[in-house]
Formats: sequence, structure tokens, C-alpha cells
Amino acid sequence: MLAARIIKSQGWAGMPGMRISHVMRPFRILRAEISDFLGAQYWDLQVFSEDDGVVSQIIPENETFPDLDDPATLGCALANLRVALSDPTLLIVPIENPSGGHDWQCRSVSRCCSVTPGSHRSPAGALTDAYLHSIPGV
Repeated sequence: MLAARIIKSQGWAGMPGMRISHVMRPFRILRAEISDFLGAQYWDLQVFSEDDGVVSQIIPENETFPDLDDPATLGCALANLRVALSDPTLLIVPIENPSGGHDWQCRSVSRCCSVTPGSHRSPAGALTDAYLHSIPGV
């Protein structure tokens, strides 16, 4: 799953409000910080379970990924990408496709160009493609 690759990228930062899936359960991030254990850094998240309302601490693992269909998470992930690429003008924009409908693309206003070639059927697809083509380690 591409969303699982994004959470491990150099440009990723957990942010309050993001919706994540951890071990197949939905959570909202309340607090996110980088912790250190024996010289290794890792994300330490305080989360709210959308299943039972319990607040707990988790450390993202292989079974943790962002819900890019959630508008708040998509916005936070876009903010992360803006920081990672040092481009505050990145946007996810609709573009017309040949069939008269619209697709989505990640564009830089300051550079007047698309971050990646092509377009995608969803904002999440355009953002994921931008991460995959722009951030080392994804």
C-alpha cells in the first residue's frame, strides 16, 4: 500500500487531526513527537480510537498508514510535502481530462509546473505520486 510507504518517508510528520489506521483500527492523532531510544529516533503518537473512544500511545509500525481519503489527513500530508520540498505553493488541483471530466494533479504555483507527470483520479493519488517522485526513501 502506497500510504504505508509515505508514513516512512523523510518528509513525513505526524500532525494532530490526522486519521491513521493502526493494526486495522482507525485513530485520530492528538499529539505527535519524535522520541529517542538508544540513539534511534521514532514517532511517538498519542491517539484517540474512533472505535471505542480510548486515548492511548502508539508507535507507528508496518501496520500503520495514513488515511489519505480523509480531508484533514490529506491537508496535513500536503503540508508535510510542502516542507520537505521547500515549496509552500504546492497545491492539489483538478484538471480537465479528455473525456470532459476531471482528474487531479500536484502543482507548484511558484514553479508554474506539475510536480509529477500525468494526473490521477483522486487527490490522494496525486499526492501519493508527488511523494513517490519527490522524496527519497519512499
